[in-house]
Amino acid sequence: MGTSQQEIIAVLLVEGDAGDAAAIMDALEPCTCNTFSFEALHLSGLSAALAELKNRSFDILLLDTSLPGGVLESIAGVRSVNPEIPVIALSGDGDNEEGVRAVLRGAQDYLAKTELGCGQLTRSIRYAISRSRTELALAKSEAKLRAILDGIDIGVVIIDRGYFIRSANRCYCEQVNLSAGEIIGRHCYEVSHHFLKPCHELDHVCSVKSVFEGGKSSKVIHTHYDNIGEAVYVETVSLPLRDSSGNITSAIEMLMNITERLTLEKDLQLRISELEKFYDMAVGRELKMLELKDEIEQLKDGDGGK
Repeated sequence: MGTSQQEIIAVLLVEGDAGDAAAIMDALEPCTCNTFSFEALHLSGLSAALAELKNRSFDILLLDTSLPGGVLESIAGVRSVNPEIPVIALSGDGDNEEGVRAVLRGAQDYLAKTELGCGQLTRSIRYAISRSRTELALAKSEAKLRAILDGIDIGVVIIDRGYFIRSANRCYCEQVNLSAGEIIGRHCYEVSHHFLKPCHELDHVCSVKSVFEGGKSSKVIHTHYDNIGEAVYVETVSLPLRDSSGNITSAIEMLMNITERLTLEKDLQLRISELEKFYDMAVGRELKMLELKDEIEQLKDGDGGK
């Protein structure tokens, strides 16, 4: 019996072979200490396991990779019912390939049934639970950050040192008329400028490069192009993103579409220029009229003296 201080870890074992199931349950039995103990339930088929997952909460799922339909179908079925439960794939006969497939499909770990012991099983279960919790917390944090960035009315992208776009918010997608799926993983200079080389290799000032080199924020005005080739004038501000050691791993670039503002400024400048020309012309004409008037007065004075 566990004390009130113990963490009870609820384990669901889905194993089609009765002998293997008994061996795994026996391996779990002595895995108890002052801080935790296991409470395990064995089911032999996936359908029964899916029904149980709908009605009960488990901390970990131990999944036989040789169930009918294959391990990938089994994991997909589990995820359709409980997308958050950590999974450890149990492979038989040293079939590591199935275990690797399971991990690639979302399992936290895999173990060979022939090598299971209390210590190894305990370590794997606790590691899988810890990893799953960390992944879920990270996913929730990323979702929260995504919601914040998507609510900002300026374009925001995260760019790594290879100038690959790792994240793009809603406004940036609208600026370049592309979906996030069409943007992420591509070079920033390819998406924003339609260039085949980084901006600095084509003698353009790059705020992201300035951040990587100087470690400080940088602001420039660029001419970007949307997916139909229309020019878009953008003011970019880039800031460094650092890891726990203080090294710059990527840059966050904020892009404000100033096309309308620049267009208005250019139109205003043109009107001012036209007014200046008109003023110069009007003043010049007025001066000429004054000069002509003086000449007429001088002629009148000359005639009157004769």
